[in-house]
Amino acid sequence: MVSRDSPTTARSYVNRVWQNFFGTGIVATSEDLGTQSETPSHPELLDWLAVEFMDNGWSMKKISRAIVLSSTYRQSSRITPDLYSRDPYNRLLARGPRFRVDAEVVRDIALAASGLLNPTVGGPSVYPPAPDFLFHRPVSYSNKDWFSSEGPDRYPPRALHLPLSLRPISRAADV
Repeated sequence: MVSRDSPTTARSYVNRVWQNFFGTGIVATSEDLGTQSETPSHPELLDWLAVEFMDNGWSMKKISRAIVLSSTYRQSSRITPDLYSRDPYNRLLARGPRFRVDAEVVRDIALAASGLLNPTVGGPSVYPPAPDFLFHRPVSYSNKDWFSSEGPDRYPPRALHLPLSLRPISRAADV
């Protein structure tokens, strides 16, 4: 499954990483890299990324760093009418990515910008301040008591550390 002779796993993984950064994978049908999938827009790039991924010990951090430090990722997302007419879906990568960010990421960006993002990794669940109406009918199925955490644990390090009942709705938001 992880043989260098058949780098399908590495190609699939780096395609999904690319999709997370650009909104569309190098192979647009990231759920299917088989014979019925779309052909890669840049097959040499996909192969190069897969080899880099394997050569660097399957390091997710290193492949992500390679992508975000690339001139392709760092270019402007501004679109001109001429560029749009030639490549409306940006498959030729003539501009930077423009895509929607998940609500959890928006929350984490806002906390980081305000200086309230706790950089601690791990620890117990935290209970941030929340409006009282969230814990009473009709919003909640039953009435609940909510006790906010105090001190540095008042805001969780990232949205994924929130109790399920308070996680942001996973709708995308423009940023």
